[in-house]
Amino acid sequence: MSTESDRLRQYGVLVVLSLITVLNQADRVIMSVAGEAVKIDLKLTDGQLGLLGGLAFTVLYSTMALPIARLADRVDRWKLLSVCVLFWSAMTVACGAAKNFTHLFLARAGVGIGEAGCSPNTHSLIGDYFSAGSRTTAIAVLMGSISIGGLVGAVIGGQIVEHHGWRSSFLVMGAPGIVLAIICLLVFRDPFRDASSPDSKVDRYVPTLKEVLIILFRHRYWRHMFIAAALVMVGSYSFAQFSAPFFVRRYSLGFGDAGLMYGLVMGVTGAIGGVIGGIICDKIPQWGMARYGWVPAAGLIVSAPLFIIGFSQPDPWMAAAVIAPAALLKMLYMGPTFGMVQELVTARMRATATALLFMTTGLVGGMGPMITGFIIDYRAGTRFASLVDGDYAQLCPGGRAIAGAAEQVRAACWEALSSGTQQALVATSLIMLWAAGHYIYAGILMRREVPASGQTPAEPAAA
Repeated sequence: MSTESDRLRQYGVLVVLSLITVLNQADRVIMSVAGEAVKIDLKLTDGQLGLLGGLAFTVLYSTMALPIARLADRVDRWKLLSVCVLFWSAMTVACGAAKNFTHLFLARAGVGIGEAGCSPNTHSLIGDYFSAGSRTTAIAVLMGSISIGGLVGAVIGGQIVEHHGWRSSFLVMGAPGIVLAIICLLVFRDPFRDASSPDSKVDRYVPTLKEVLIILFRHRYWRHMFIAAALVMVGSYSFAQFSAPFFVRRYSLGFGDAGLMYGLVMGVTGAIGGVIGGIICDKIPQWGMARYGWVPAAGLIVSAPLFIIGFSQPDPWMAAAVIAPAALLKMLYMGPTFGMVQELVTARMRATATALLFMTTGLVGGMGPMITGFIIDYRAGTRFASLVDGDYAQLCPGGRAIAGAAEQVRAACWEALSSGTQQALVATSLIMLWAAGHYIYAGILMRREVPASGQTPAEPAAA
C-alpha cells in the first residue's frame, strides 16, 4: 500500500472515530442542556441534577471502562466499539421516557456503561493507526471532537428542548448513534496490533493489569499528571452540567439561546484548545518531556481567573466573551495528558492504560457536579432566607416558586437560584489552580528523571 493510501486510510479512520466521539459527547451533554427543563418538570434539587450529570453516569462509566478495555486488548475493537455505541445510544433514547428521578438515574447509568467502551477502543485504535511522531496530534484531534460533540449537543439539543420539550431532545440525540454503530459493525475490521511500530513482537504479549499499573505509576511525574487530570475533570464535569443552567438562571435566556451560548463557549473554543495542546507538544520537542506538564499548567493558570471573571459578568455576551478563552486554555491539558499515556505503554496496554485514566479521573471528576449542585442548593437556601421568611426547598421546588406564591417569593426564588449558581461556579474555578500546581511539578520531575532524548520506553514485564 502506498504512503498516500496509508495517509488517506489514517485520515478516514480518524474522521470516523472523531464522529463517534462527537456523538458520545452529544449524548452526554444533552443532560446539561435539558437539565433545567428536567429539574422543573420532575421538581428536582440541584443536588439531584448534579447526581444525574455526575455520579449516575460516571460510576458505571468509570468502573466498566477497565473490563471493556481489557477485552479491547484481546478482541476486534471495531466490533466491540460498535456494540458500545449501539447500547449507549439506545439508553439515551430511554432517558427521554423517564417518569421520575429514579428512572432517569438508571437510564443515565446505562448511558455510562455504553460510553465506557468509547475512549479505550478509540484511543487504542489511534495508537495502532498512527506513528509516534503524529500520535499526539491525532489524540488531540480526537479529544477536540469531544468539544465539537458538546457544541452539537448544546445547540441542537437546546433548540429541541425549547420547541419540542426535553424528552424529544434525548430521542434525537440517541438515534444517530444507532445508525452509525450498525455501519461500523459492517464496514470496519481490527488493524494489526501496533501497526505503527516496526516491532511486531509487541503484538504477541498481553500484559496483566498489575503490569500496566506498574509501568504507569512507577513514574513520579505521571502520578502528578494523573492527580492534575482528575482535578481538571472535577471542574470540567461541573462546568458541563451547570453552564447552560447558569445562562438560563443568571440572564433569563431561553433553553435554545442558553444551549447556543453554552455550545459556543464550551464547544468551539474547547475543541480548538484540545487540538492546540497536542500540536504545541508535538512542535516543541526542544522542551523535552517537561512540555507534557508545562503546557497544560500554563493554560490552567490563566484559565482560572478568566472563569471567575466570566461567571461574574452582568451581561451574557460579556460572560461568554471571557469564559470562551478560559475554556480554550483549560482544554490544553487533554492532548498532552492522553498523549503521554500512549507514550508510556506498549500496543497491548493502550486500551487498558487509557481506561485506567478515564476510570480513576472519571470517578473523581464525577463528584464535581454533585458537589457543585449541593453548593448551589446551600447558597440558594441561605440567600432565600435573607430575602424572605420561609424555606427555599419548600417554597421553590425545582427552583421555581410554588403555585399561588406572592410576587416577593417568586422574585426571591429566582434571585436565590441565580446567585447560588454563580457563586458555586466561581468556587469551582479555583480547582484549576490546584491542578496547575501538579502539572508544574510533573514537568520539573520530567526534567530530572527523563533522559535528554525524551524517550520513555515502556517495557513489558516478564511473563
